[in-house]
Amino acid sequence: MSAGMADEKLAEALEQLRSALQLLDDSDAPAHIGAHVDLAIHEVYSTLARSSAGVAFSQIERAAELQ
Repeated sequence: MSAGMADEKLAEALEQLRSALQLLDDSDAPAHIGAHVDLAIHEVYSTLARSSAGVAFSQIERAAELQ
């Protein structure tokens, strides 16, 4: 898998994690569950930010927000 494709998949995962966190918040799930998802969000975000792919991270982030 190319680096650009991998970043797109990570951006998709980031979007889904954010959706999952919102669902957990909306359902009053125990805080420790949301904390684990929040940690995963930060880890994926950091991985994307460090990526050296040809596609700029800011473009991937904007695309994920628009979906």
